[in-house]
Amino acid sequence: MHTVAIVPPPEDSPDAPAGVLTGSEDGFVLRATVRGAGALAAFSDPAEVGAHVGGAAVRAIALVPDVPGGGLALPPGPAEPDAASPPPLSYTLLTVGAKEVLQAWRVSWERAGSGSGSHPAAAPNSAAASGVRGWRLRTSLVAARGSLAKPGHAEWQSGCGFVAASVETDQRYMDVAGFAPVDGGGAIALAASSEGAVTAMALERGARDRVEERADAFKSKSHSKSKSHWRAFAALRFHDRPVLAVAVAGVRVAGGGVAVVAATGATDGALAIWDVTRATEQRRNASDASEVSRNQQPQQPLGLRALAPAHVTRGAHQSGVNGIAVRAVAGLTNWFVAASGGDDQVARAEVFSFEREGRVVSVARVAVAFAHGSAIKGVWLGPGTVPGTLTLATTSHDQRARVWTVATERRDGDATTGTVAMTPAAGAFAECPEPEGLDGFVDARGRARIAVCGRGVQMFELE
Repeated sequence: MHTVAIVPPPEDSPDAPAGVLTGSEDGFVLRATVRGAGALAAFSDPAEVGAHVGGAAVRAIALVPDVPGGGLALPPGPAEPDAASPPPLSYTLLTVGAKEVLQAWRVSWERAGSGSGSHPAAAPNSAAASGVRGWRLRTSLVAARGSLAKPGHAEWQSGCGFVAASVETDQRYMDVAGFAPVDGGGAIALAASSEGAVTAMALERGARDRVEERADAFKSKSHSKSKSHWRAFAALRFHDRPVLAVAVAGVRVAGGGVAVVAATGATDGALAIWDVTRATEQRRNASDASEVSRNQQPQQPLGLRALAPAHVTRGAHQSGVNGIAVRAVAGLTNWFVAASGGDDQVARAEVFSFEREGRVVSVARVAVAFAHGSAIKGVWLGPGTVPGTLTLATTSHDQRARVWTVATERRDGDATTGTVAMTPAAGAFAECPEPEGLDGFVDARGRARIAVCGRGVQMFELE
């Protein structure tokens, strides 16, 4: 298994199950539910979500809550109530892999027996009977992009005696990040490729699709006939080497606005920070204008907006940047942290300040040499237990999972000066060999839960 994503529980209850989604080399996306953590964790209700086009390997997945700002991990604003909002029940799952395949799936929690014409008591093999206690995951395909067709390659025909040489570059997507804009408008995917490009794409659905989804989010298997499609609207161009990792987050800025920032890392060890706020807004405006004029004049194709990085840290790692996570620091406007891990076994955190007109300033950085005994493959950032901190989790081919506290401090109220420190907090042996992916979330009790995948999946709970 290359990648894992956790579906948070459907309700704020210690007994509510969590979901686990994985993608693997065989091209399949799998799902399961899990109760408990550590040695007491129990997986149940395993099933296939589906397969990639042509069985292309699944390299990365990302889960986007179907709410405005979903996937941006925005900290609470000063005017927002202290009471936590109920957890979302519906998500968009993004999966990418070989042959530039990008697919979107709908993932949703529902009560066992609801909407399916059956009752839990009448189905001995149902999720309720297998210990999920009334909740189960439902999934369906929404849209797919990608093909295994080889450009410039002539298929063999009997008697022709000749096949033209293939000019296919075998480009593939290496990682994906996703979010829902704060002002709504569907899911956005940032797909990182082996040729150094990062493409921003919007999942667009027709009016008929939206009406059907409101009527029944999981009505039949009609998604195979859905008009939903991916439309590329921006290209993040800097890296000239394969981009191995991409992450995205929302940052509250002075004045009450929200900026959307992305971080990318490549095989050359460089770390780039991007401001995608304006491109996302322009994409929404162009999409609205296109829909209004659809019946008035022929629709013109929209070109890609080329974006330049707002900041570049060259030599952030000595070699490949395998994992990146980015998250805003609660209570500190304009500040966010980009954490990364690479082949050089270094775990790294850098604080940035988002300034006016999309300018990003590096405030402070810290790097822990030999944070693991082998290449770091997965990185996750979550909220910290005290103000000004974040929780960082890393995993490596050394078969370890480690947790760190990232502490930040602003000096003299200046957003461009401050400090950052990384302190080890916990560690564990991962029973799944060759860890490749990592994900986490914070449960209703305020404790971080982490999933590590490799040759299997294991859940940890940070106490």
